[in-house]
Amino acid sequence: MKTILRKLSNTPLISLLFFSLLFIFPIQQRMTKWLKPLSKVAFHNQSLPSYFRENRLDCFLTDFFLLAIIIIAMRTLRGVTLSRSQKLLVGFASFCLLSIFFSTCSKEIWPYFRWLQLVLPIAASVMIGKTVSTKEGITICFWILFWSASLQCFVAIGQYFMQHSIGLKYLGEAKIRMGEAAQLLVPSKTRWFFDRLLHHQTNSVALIRPSGTFPHPNILGGFLGMTLFASAYLFASEKLSKRKAFIAGGIALQVFSLFLTFSRGALFGLIGGALFLLILLTLHSYKKIALQLFLVILASGVLSTALLHEQLAHRGGVFTYNKLVKESDNARLYFQNLALSIAKQRPLLGAGYGQFLLEVEPKNETGHVQKVHNIYLLILSETGILGLLAFGGFCLTLLFTAWKRGIDLRRAVLLTIFVYFLWIGCVDHYLITTQHGAIMFFFMAGLLSSYGDEHREKRSLQIQAS
Repeated sequence: MKTILRKLSNTPLISLLFFSLLFIFPIQQRMTKWLKPLSKVAFHNQSLPSYFRENRLDCFLTDFFLLAIIIIAMRTLRGVTLSRSQKLLVGFASFCLLSIFFSTCSKEIWPYFRWLQLVLPIAASVMIGKTVSTKEGITICFWILFWSASLQCFVAIGQYFMQHSIGLKYLGEAKIRMGEAAQLLVPSKTRWFFDRLLHHQTNSVALIRPSGTFPHPNILGGFLGMTLFASAYLFASEKLSKRKAFIAGGIALQVFSLFLTFSRGALFGLIGGALFLLILLTLHSYKKIALQLFLVILASGVLSTALLHEQLAHRGGVFTYNKLVKESDNARLYFQNLALSIAKQRPLLGAGYGQFLLEVEPKNETGHVQKVHNIYLLILSETGILGLLAFGGFCLTLLFTAWKRGIDLRRAVLLTIFVYFLWIGCVDHYLITTQHGAIMFFFMAGLLSSYGDEHREKRSLQIQAS
């Protein structure tokens, strides 16, 4: 840790901002009050449904960090040459903007405000990759994620066993109250194995799913999946047995906390991602490391399953398939079909970035609304075929380029995280509809894109001392 602090003291300002942002983004409040005057101006010509989140403009502290990173990068980085994947990502952002120009809300302010909030992490990820995607920089990033995840674990565990929020509103913790938070039904009124053993019961058959300081348990689950793979790298690269045991304990804590979110996407993503990482390491001469990681992750998963097997069974969609999950899946399929119908009506540029809910309102017959839980269908319905082709091309090009450069331990982990997020995108939308998700997805993509760039020396990129 002393070595890391010493290195940080000699780190350029732009990299320090990135490291700070990486730790801060899970623990920040959504700010809306000081944007009220702008919100009134933005929506004075349009009456939006009460459920429509965009009827209140918001921002986060990290928006200013992102803006500062971009400004400093533009002043200190010269001759930046974009990779193919980054060019496609810029193309995706451009098609998002173009879709707004040709939408029914083209004269409103709020779609462009939302577009800017998407562009900030995209632009920062392109620029920051040039400064922190070194071996040392990635190691620091992973340590930051490890400690940030540890904090989230303690918050989530406290929320789950207390069954309400724990008073960390100033860190972004949402109000967690029965009937207002994501939950599962457990007839025995038990939270885990020891409740049944000690004959302890909660006050209700409904159990609140913890979300840490994130807006939703699924986002916490996605975050912990990312940090688990980052922690796997720290475990694999550590040589001292005591530190290795400490990191292994952190992995076990993260696995247990991820299980507490009862997020099916994150749980299945963890299983698939772990297998993907272990296969990569085994095929590229890391068999001993792969075996050690396999034992740590397996032991953590088995222990968590043993402690929460009854709750996982009643959650549905993991070991069993119950009425609650069936209703949820039917609703998701319904909105996926609506997304496809929008794409058929407006194939080229879609309904306009950020306008899915407005487009489905006249067609919705379910009595409730939600964004389609699939980023690819959401992109298709909002930005059309052009947007989807640019985004899909970005993902595929990044995967191909990373694989072509060869697999070492760091790239194997970064590649696993990116594949994990691509899976999450199949079952949820928060990677492009929330700032937390966008920072996770685009920043990890930026690190993967820039790490080990074989043409780094040939580029005319010059980094001036801050």
